[in-house]
This record gives sequence, structure tokens and C-alpha cells, in this order.
Amino acid sequence: MILYQYISKQYPVSLFNIEGNKDHHKVLKKVLDDEEFLDLFCFIISKRLIVIDDIEFKGENNTKQEFPFIPFQEIRFVSYLLNNLAYRIFYNPSNMSHFAPEFLENLKKALTGLYDRDKRLKINGDNFWIVEKDIGEKLESLNHDQITKAINSTLLVNLPHSIPFRLRAKIFQNLIKMQAEDYHGWNPITINRTYILENSYDKIFMQKLNPRAKW
Repeated sequence: MILYQYISKQYPVSLFNIEGNKDHHKVLKKVLDDEEFLDLFCFIISKRLIVIDDIEFKGENNTKQEFPFIPFQEIRFVSYLLNNLAYRIFYNPSNMSHFAPEFLENLKKALTGLYDRDKRLKINGDNFWIVEKDIGEKLESLNHDQITKAINSTLLVNLPHSIPFRLRAKIFQNLIKMQAEDYHGWNPITINRTYILENSYDKIFMQKLNPRAKW
């Protein structure tokens, strides 16, 4: 609880005014200074989320006298805080390089646990996890290829829920299109269900494809 109180005072909501501002240096510098505290905080959250059920998570367990690590009414703030910190850290590989791999892993695990619990219990609104609320409007007029280039892959890999689903779908469609171009078009393969392995092996090598390079 003391750890949570310290972090909540050091990272007020006013610190994360991201709309129209891509300069994350102020927040990142603060995170670097507090990396050990934040690492411990994320580690504890990720482990606690594994062992507590939804009743205890929401503070509705009246049979226990102990207090939860984080009061349920503060879960929204914790989710907002870690999501915004992670967005700035995973924004590009350069930002990520300043932090220890263990911290990045614990941050991802804590966020994944909070996000999964939120989706099941429907605690926050649909748009809560989208950090840049206007990103959809900014990129809506761009084509699939331009959107793919505008959003860094480190965000898509490490923090996909921070990007609107429609944009992620467009990026996926563009990647499929690029893969098709690498193949110089699709080459249909007819496979007998009784001989799936044999037919697949024969067809792939008959068409002189390299499974390791292409698949």
C-alpha cells in the first residue's frame, strides 16, 4: 500500500497530456528515476492478479479481514497510469532501450492482467485503453500502407490494445497484401485430407518455396 501511495503521488493524471504532443522525454526521465519502484509495483500486481478471484479483486470478499493491495476504486487509476507509461516506453525501440528487460516484461504482464480482467468484468469503457484518443481521426484518411508506417511495430507487438481495432485491422490487411506480393501472387495448393503431410511437403517443394523464409 505504501508503494502504491508513493507512485500515485509521483504520477498524477495531469502528467499525461498526450493529445498533440509526442514529446515523452519528461515522463520517460521520471520513469527511469523510479524504475526499481515501478518494476516492483508491476511485479506485485502481476503476481496478485494470478491468485485473486474476481470477488476479491472487486473488494467484495467479506470473509477476509485483510485489505487488498490496491483498493478496487483505484484500479482504474492504476490501469490508466501503467497504460500511459507503457505507451511512451513502447512507442519506439529507442525508448525501450533505456529500460531493463525485466522491467519491460513485468510492465507487460501487469498490464495484460489488468486488461484481461477489465474486459471480463467490464470495469472501464470501450475507449479507455486507447491512449491517443484522436489517433483514429488522424489516420482514418490514410491508406493501409501509410497507417502501417505511421504506427510503430513495437506498440503493436507489446501494447496492441492501445491502438484502435480498426487501425490494427488495416495494418493486418496491409501485411497480408505485402506477403502476397512477396509470393508474386497466391499459388493454390490442393491437399487430400488423408495425405495432408505428404501433399503439403510435395507441393511446397515442387513450387520451390522456402518454408523457413516465407512461413
